[in-house]
Amino acid sequence: MTPERTRPTHILASIATFAGIGALLALHCGSLQVTAQQVQRTPVEVRLIDGAVLRGQLQSITDKHITLQAGLERIAKPLTEVVQIAFSADSGQLGVAPEAQQAQIRLTDGTTLLAQKVLLRPQQLECQLFSGKAISLPWDRMRWVLLHAQDARARTELEQTLAKKPAQDVVLVLSRDGQAINAFSGIILGSDEKGTRLNFRLEEDVVPIDPARLRGMIFARRAESKNADGVRVMDRFGNTWVAKNIAWQNDRLRLDTYDGLSAELPYAQIATVDLSQGRLAYLSDLEPLRVEEKPILANIWHYRRDRNLAGGPISLGQRVYRKGLTVHSRTVLEYHVEGYREFRCIVGVEDSVSGPAKAVVRIEGDGRELFQATVSAGDKPRELALPIEGVVRLRLIVDYGDDLDLGDHVAFAEARVIK
Repeated sequence: MTPERTRPTHILASIATFAGIGALLALHCGSLQVTAQQVQRTPVEVRLIDGAVLRGQLQSITDKHITLQAGLERIAKPLTEVVQIAFSADSGQLGVAPEAQQAQIRLTDGTTLLAQKVLLRPQQLECQLFSGKAISLPWDRMRWVLLHAQDARARTELEQTLAKKPAQDVVLVLSRDGQAINAFSGIILGSDEKGTRLNFRLEEDVVPIDPARLRGMIFARRAESKNADGVRVMDRFGNTWVAKNIAWQNDRLRLDTYDGLSAELPYAQIATVDLSQGRLAYLSDLEPLRVEEKPILANIWHYRRDRNLAGGPISLGQRVYRKGLTVHSRTVLEYHVEGYREFRCIVGVEDSVSGPAKAVVRIEGDGRELFQATVSAGDKPRELALPIEGVVRLRLIVDYGDDLDLGDHVAFAEARVIK
């Protein structure tokens, strides 16, 4: 979206309207009460680096081994062979309703938090997570903040602005008539003592922004660190913690993040623990070297990471996948994969497509064809394991099929490269 082209003196009137002292930036949607309990024989799903999946009751876990009870069989595996542990729980007990008012905060270490209440302070952001945990986040630890994260319009504006790699900080502000979200480039200075305004340097002026109309902040001066060796813990309140240290206990996991946060999560609150630690990389977590998107008939559908093209979860063969890429024909995505030995994914037409669809999928390594097939709506998804040792550039190509580009929503679920 193109920023409003008004001079700073007019922007004061455009974006600095206050509703008085009550215009604190507070997002409330009802606190969730969670009681920590002793979790015994927790059901888990364990994914190994060779692609095998183990399911059973968790018996014990240490920094060396994990032990499951699967029926009458007791299974022990070294943690060095484990890439992910998924904890089963009643999804009705925990979680965040999609329509709940919420703020999403991305830190410089990759940690992403979902808050039900946010208050601006001069040196930090005061947040209350949906678990009830209160934390303070210094301004210099934040990469971006999306307020009203449940609003698809605000999320789209944030994603489009991030894709431009702005050289300055950016604020996203709701227009006075509520019809548009406008992006302004400058320097975020922090808030006043009471949190009733965000001070923003726009050219030569310091402009006070009303928190009630603030929709997002991007801190362009703070590059996001790459913590490939970090353990990624996703909890059931929408938070992803990137940890440099973890400690397994009888019924909970303790962790410390690279940005200095600490958390103690009962197993009942954990969704997944990613232990790949540099041995495996999901393509949805990597930046492509090249993106080409050229539809025939439809408007351009930009590729999506970890979501389908409509913004919902990726689904193939009636199974939902947490990670992956979804693209529309014709799309070319190219990735740097030097040092990895294998590419794995499940590919097919995404389940959200209701009509006919047929697309040609090709996968190339340094220009050499590794896989080609036509995928159609209703077909059984294909599970691929392709050797890529020595390959530098991996290219995913989804081309038009017999039905031109109608319905060509192709998903590469769990698309990952393995060392």
